[in-house]
Parts: sequence; C-alpha cells; structure tokens
Amino acid sequence: MRFRLLVTGLLAFLLFGCSSDDSDAKDGSADRAAFATELMHRDAALLNLLDASLGQSLPTTTSTAVETVRADVTARIETSADLLAEWGADVPVTVRDHGVDHGIEADAPDLEGTPTEDDIHGLEELSGDDFATAFTELLRAALDGTTTAASAYDGTDPSAGELAEAAERQSQAALDTLG
Repeated sequence: MRFRLLVTGLLAFLLFGCSSDDSDAKDGSADRAAFATELMHRDAALLNLLDASLGQSLPTTTSTAVETVRADVTARIETSADLLAEWGADVPVTVRDHGVDHGIEADAPDLEGTPTEDDIHGLEELSGDDFATAFTELLRAALDGTTTAASAYDGTDPSAGELAEAAERQSQAALDTLG
C-alpha cells in the first residue's frame, strides 16, 4: 500500500510539477521570440526603404551607409528567421515576402521609426536633393528605432541578446556614418 501511494505521489509530482503552461514566461522564450519578430519587421521595412534609393543620387556618406545597412539587415533577417525556427516560434510574414505581392497580408505592427508604405511612396514623388534629404531623414528615424528597440531588449536568452547587441551596434554605426 505504501509503495502504491509513493508511486502515485511520484507520478502526480512528475505530471503536475514538471509541466507548466507558463514555461515560456519562465525561460524568456516569449520575450526572445517577440524581439526577433519585431526586429524582422523593422529590418524588412528598412530594406524596402533602401530599395527606394536604387537609381537615386545620394551623398557619398549616405550611399556608404545604405550599402552597409543593406548587408547588416539582410544578415539579421536571416538570423532572426533561423532563431525563430530553432525556438519553435512562427516566422512572420513581412512586407518583403513574395506572398505580399499576391494578396497575402504582412502581419507587421506599427513600429516607431519604421518607414511605412506611405513614407516610401512619398519618396517616389521626389528627386535630387529633395529625395536625398527626405530619404536620409527616414533612414535616420528607422535606424534610431532599431537602436532603441535593440537596447531595450532585456531578456536572458544569449542568442537573442547577441542579436540585440548586433542590431544596436550596427544601427548606431550607420547613424555615425550619416553624421
């Protein structure tokens, strides 16, 4: 009888003590996934902004920043997608995804500093110095937004922390290049 009671108690402990619905909150996986998802949306919108500069005349410092930022955000999007998949989280549909052209809606939230479609379409109406000025202002705002979001990440996951540090460092370096 004691043995049966002991086994029953042990099983109950294992079933109820080791499984928890809030395990994501305890290990920070919800925070890390939310951060990586937000960064993907920011970086995808930033790539759309950078695409608007193709064929436009920009000051040398801005052109240099654009090429560096393009390489940085492309790598961060890949890293974010890989991390989300590794963590078992959904990889979001962004404004850069092919399906968006075919009616699939991106689940992009409004993020401070992130250029909107209206911002980018507004650039299409500009040329020369007007374009360069408006583009650079949008680029600075986007980089500021990324720097702020990355510096605010305070989760405990090392991979997400490295991603946040890289995003903050790279965005700040681009801002420094822009002057």
